[in-house]
Amino acid sequence: MTATCGAAILVRNDARNLAWALRSVRWCDDVVVMDMESTDDTREVAAAGGARVLRTARVREFDRARQALLEACATDWVLLLDSDEVVPRRLADRFQEIVAGDAVDVVDVPFCNYLGEWRIESCGWWPDYHPRLFRKDAARVTGRIHDYLRFDPATRRIRLDAERELSIHHFTYRDVSHFVAKTSEYTYLESLRRHESGIHPSILRMLGAPPREFLRRYVLLGGWREGWRGFCLALLLAVYRLLLEIQTAERWDLLEGRTGAALDRTKEALLG
Repeated sequence: MTATCGAAILVRNDARNLAWALRSVRWCDDVVVMDMESTDDTREVAAAGGARVLRTARVREFDRARQALLEACATDWVLLLDSDEVVPRRLADRFQEIVAGDAVDVVDVPFCNYLGEWRIESCGWWPDYHPRLFRKDAARVTGRIHDYLRFDPATRRIRLDAERELSIHHFTYRDVSHFVAKTSEYTYLESLRRHESGIHPSILRMLGAPPREFLRRYVLLGGWREGWRGFCLALLLAVYRLLLEIQTAERWDLLEGRTGAALDRTKEALLG
């Protein structure tokens, strides 16, 4: 019996990108789009693109919603995709070859990441590998940001060659403002995971992590080869580390954060 493959896409308010993602997975036997309370035309675009459209509550820890998304897939294989990602034709052909065979369980796929029109080729963002095609019964969801899938060590796993046409193209950030906005959300979620894991903030780590991150991205991972763009990206990634350390301190109440009720009491006192 021929194995089947379904595409699974989690989305919120991304109708424009979603249309391209759906076009790139028309070869799949099933396409499931799980929408997190979009207020734009996302659901209409998904339906027009032939997807099964499911709804779920909007959650800030969005990776946790992927468990329900995977459970909704009834195919043997799952291609996990974001709405701002595109599968080129040659990669789609390679995926179909893998699904039709019986040689592997998990495929690590290289990613081409973009900031605006800039295809990033340094700072550790190329090739950027992620397990995105896998047998459904081989995966479990952890709910952790950027680390939401786990596979048994015994699974058969391959890594595709780092070629542009064998990569998922991820149109990650529209511009620097979009990068900053997503950074704030990602560091918030990652700091929550740190707190849950009992990782305490450290002034030494707060001082040391950002410059180390900059030097690693800019020098060791070749950001210098891309001139101003590589310099600025390495700097932005260093700021990510700084924000993560600060928000971790906030999670442990070291910044004396005030709740809404506490702030109301402060305002009441000011007004006598």
